[in-house]
Amino acid sequence: MKSSHQIKLRKFVSSLPVHAGYCADCLSELYDEPIEDVGAYLRGTGILSSPAHCRHCGEHKDTFTRAVFGLA
Repeated sequence: MKSSHQIKLRKFVSSLPVHAGYCADCLSELYDEPIEDVGAYLRGTGILSSPAHCRHCGEHKDTFTRAVFGLA
Protein backbone atom coordinates (compact mmCIF):
# COMPACT_ATOMS: atom_id res chain seq x y z
CA MET A 1 0.00 0.00 0.00
CA LYS A 2 1.31 3.43 -0.91
CA SER A 3 1.71 6.10 1.74
CA SER A 4 0.03 9.47 1.35
CA HIS A 5 3.50 10.94 0.74
CA GLN A 6 4.09 8.54 -2.16
CA ILE A 7 0.69 9.34 -3.64
CA LYS A 8 1.34 13.09 -3.39
CA LEU A 9 4.79 12.77 -5.00
CA ARG A 10 3.36 10.66 -7.82
CA LYS A 11 0.64 13.27 -8.39
CA PHE A 12 3.26 16.04 -8.42
CA VAL A 13 5.42 14.16 -10.93
CA SER A 14 2.39 13.61 -13.16
CA SER A 15 2.06 17.42 -13.42
CA LEU A 16 5.56 17.75 -14.92
CA PRO A 17 6.15 17.94 -18.70
CA VAL A 18 6.23 14.45 -20.22
CA HIS A 19 9.69 14.49 -21.80
CA ALA A 20 11.46 16.64 -19.23
CA GLY A 21 13.99 15.01 -16.93
CA TYR A 22 14.72 16.29 -13.44
CA CYS A 23 17.55 15.35 -11.08
CA ALA A 24 16.69 14.22 -7.55
CA ASP A 25 17.97 17.51 -6.10
CA CYS A 26 15.61 19.54 -8.29
CA LEU A 27 12.68 17.19 -7.70
CA SER A 28 13.28 17.77 -4.00
CA GLU A 29 13.41 21.54 -4.48
CA LEU A 30 10.36 21.69 -6.75
CA TYR A 31 8.34 19.34 -4.55
CA ASP A 32 9.48 21.21 -1.41
CA GLU A 33 10.46 18.05 0.45
CA PRO A 34 13.85 16.93 1.77
CA ILE A 35 16.06 15.08 -0.71
CA GLU A 36 16.13 12.16 1.74
CA ASP A 37 12.35 11.72 1.44
CA VAL A 38 12.33 12.00 -2.34
CA GLY A 39 15.35 9.70 -2.60
CA ALA A 40 13.78 7.13 -0.28
CA TYR A 41 10.63 7.09 -2.41
CA LEU A 42 12.61 6.68 -5.63
CA ARG A 43 14.75 3.87 -4.18
CA GLY A 44 11.79 2.18 -2.51
CA THR A 45 9.83 1.92 -5.73
CA GLY A 46 12.79 0.76 -7.82
CA ILE A 47 12.55 3.79 -10.10
CA LEU A 48 15.67 4.08 -12.22
CA SER A 49 17.30 7.20 -13.54
CA SER A 50 19.14 7.91 -16.75
CA PRO A 51 21.98 10.36 -17.42
CA ALA A 52 20.72 13.54 -19.09
CA HIS A 53 20.51 17.30 -18.62
CA CYS A 54 18.14 18.32 -15.85
CA ARG A 55 15.45 20.62 -17.17
CA HIS A 56 15.53 22.70 -14.01
CA CYS A 57 19.23 23.20 -13.18
CA GLY A 58 20.73 22.32 -16.56
CA GLU A 59 23.40 20.06 -15.08
CA HIS A 60 24.19 16.70 -16.66
CA LYS A 61 23.38 14.09 -14.01
CA ASP A 62 21.01 11.22 -13.31
CA THR A 63 17.50 12.39 -14.08
CA PHE A 64 13.98 11.05 -13.71
CA THR A 65 11.09 11.55 -16.15
CA ARG A 66 7.38 10.85 -16.00
CA ALA A 67 8.05 7.73 -18.06
CA VAL A 68 10.07 6.11 -15.25
CA PHE A 69 7.12 6.68 -12.93
CA GLY A 70 4.86 4.91 -15.44
CA LEU A 71 3.05 8.18 -16.14
CA ALA A 72 4.06 8.90 -19.74
